[in-house]
Amino acid sequence: MEKIIDFDTFIANFVPREPEYEAIFDDSGIVISVRPKGISEQVKNKVDIDLDIVEQIHAGTLHLHNCFVDLDSGEIEITRKEYLKKIDDILHRIPHLDFFDKSQSIDVKIIYDRKKSKIKFSMTEKLKTKKMCWSGDTILSFYFTDYNDPHVLFDKIDITIDELYKKDRVLKLEIDQRFSIYTRRLLKNYVLEEKNENIRI
Repeated sequence: MEKIIDFDTFIANFVPREPEYEAIFDDSGIVISVRPKGISEQVKNKVDIDLDIVEQIHAGTLHLHNCFVDLDSGEIEITRKEYLKKIDDILHRIPHLDFFDKSQSIDVKIIYDRKKSKIKFSMTEKLKTKKMCWSGDTILSFYFTDYNDPHVLFDKIDITIDELYKKDRVLKLEIDQRFSIYTRRLLKNYVLEEKNENIRI
């Protein structure tokens, strides 16, 4: 005999299933649509996407064309957010090369030569080869501060993504003491290397 479930009991114990989504992308990795999982069985280029990212897209705080799939890792990457949730995204301390996780790829490398008082900003070739969508006038701001203290500002340098994509930027910078660099995390991985160090990092 079929068991009859009391409706009130069913409702009281009902746990709705969290929706799942997948991103559809073209051959270059650019995300072209986001759909509920399971309705795009015939589509080859698709990958699971976090509900948090989907909600940001629906809310208009993240544009679809700022999302792409890293074809090497198969993970969703974001080139620029209009809305940043984590403090690390708002003010990110750039790690020294000695402490950088070597398993990760570098997007922007900064080399400071103390003896020559020169600093060089480079966008790595691997990042340049990715089919990324960004606004060329997007500004990367770098804040040079006292070591581990973003409240004491020594200098600030602004570079547009377009400038850095076209060529390395070499600028004059004189900081005699130990310092840190902070930036708004528009790209994923930055790293600092120092040459002719006369101060222990």
